[in-house]
Amino acid sequence: AATPLITLALDKDKRTLTITDSGVGMSRDELISALGSIANSGTRAFLDKIGAEKNDAAGSLIGRFGVGFYSAFMVADTVDVITRRAGEDKAWKWSSDGKGEFTLEAIERTSIGTSVILHVREDAGEFLDPEKLGQIVRQYSDHIALPILLGGEQCFF
Repeated sequence: AATPLITLALDKDKRTLTITDSGVGMSRDELISALGSIANSGTRAFLDKIGAEKNDAAGSLIGRFGVGFYSAFMVADTVDVITRRAGEDKAWKWSSDGKGEFTLEAIERTSIGTSVILHVREDAGEFLDPEKLGQIVRQYSDHIALPILLGGEQCFF
């Protein structure tokens, strides 16, 4: 088995940040279960709801109920998730603009694992800067016990 790994890839021309893991991936049903309700509830409404609470409850929700995933829409117009589950031949592409709907289609993917592709908004260009991204990863990913590569170089662990 391959060593578990997370890679980050930037494409400034396409304005994309792609985060890929070498994990077991997700099946179609797992993808819908994990991300379907996120898109259907509408990102802005959800963020407004948790932001309206005047306590630390919103912060404690990060990592639960998809709150961490919602943050992708703070910097991206569209988010694509491409995944292939171990033991399955089909891969799937989930895509949403975070406004209440998503699309799901069968696609080709040679490796198992998952890629999250952020189509970075014009006003969030700092996330396409390798130095800034490396700094953010080092600052906020100290709890990740896996190598994280950016541009082929380890930025943490």
